[in-house]
Amino acid sequence: VCFACVCVCVCVSICPCRVTSHSPSSPPTLHIVKLEELTKANQDEEAKPEKSFDPSGVPLELQDLAPDRKRATEIFESLEWSQWGRHWFLKPSDRTFELSGVSSTAEKGKGPLPVLFWIHGGPHGSTPVGFSSVLAFLASAGFCVLSVNFRGSRGYGQRELLSLLGKAGRQDVDDCTRCLKLFLEEKGSEVDGSRAVVTGGSHGGFLTLHLIGQHPELFKAASVRNPVASISSMIGVSDIPDWVFAEASNEEFDFQVPTETNVLQFRRASPLQYVHQVKTPLIVAIGQRDIRVPPSNGRDYFQYMRAQTKTACRLLTYPDNDHPIANPDASLDYWMNSLCWFNRYL
Repeated sequence: VCFACVCVCVCVSICPCRVTSHSPSSPPTLHIVKLEELTKANQDEEAKPEKSFDPSGVPLELQDLAPDRKRATEIFESLEWSQWGRHWFLKPSDRTFELSGVSSTAEKGKGPLPVLFWIHGGPHGSTPVGFSSVLAFLASAGFCVLSVNFRGSRGYGQRELLSLLGKAGRQDVDDCTRCLKLFLEEKGSEVDGSRAVVTGGSHGGFLTLHLIGQHPELFKAASVRNPVASISSMIGVSDIPDWVFAEASNEEFDFQVPTETNVLQFRRASPLQYVHQVKTPLIVAIGQRDIRVPPSNGRDYFQYMRAQTKTACRLLTYPDNDHPIANPDASLDYWMNSLCWFNRYL
């Protein structure tokens, strides 16, 4: 369950009760609470924590890791986050960091922060107000990370969730564009809109490609993971063919063959049609074992972009990874490459 300022997960069998709490700037902490049987006599008594488990305070057997853990704790403590309507943003309060040799994009006292526009996948997912090591990493590198929950995101009611069906590539793109522009207007003294980058995976990658194609002057750099580039190529090879019909045509899937109308709808919803307009340097990361979005989607976009534009584009492939590109070595490689890419073009 996600609340406004803290994410809480409760697991109760008999007793004790285990509760974890975290926020965008605070890693999860596990609390163990002993619950006594409630009777009429003690219904009003408050359950007190028996003990708490804070990962940052656990002794490490490998002492050579201690300096890294201490540094991570310092970084987390220096991050600030704020709710902004249905969205939220995370930024560093101290901009003097250097992470693994990657210099910060903003120095202390040197003006407003660059913006990193983070788009979740799904599209019916969401970015909850909780801790993400990736977002903390990016914020600590000197970015103001703006996390957007466009219409169709989970957590805002069924009517709004269904509003996106048949409108993917239009309604969600418009929401993201308006969100970013309004944020830059309201936070102009804190952030530098001329130094904005964008990233997303899956449907977040789909929206990233739409944004850099439809609004080629908006971002300085972009990075995507297993993006949906051509919706029509998903039929017959994706494990979610129902997604194709729902998001592009607002139709239920019953293993029907796409009609000419469907194919036109798929094309109009796909970001590949705008690839010739792209001016934003782009990284495309592919998990070779992805069965959700065919690896050919990202590779084809990369090839078309190289053929039709003079814009810098780089392809990263991860043979042992699937849709999330979540294996630790691959995740580290991808995000370090992305951060260096952003810094290069800012």
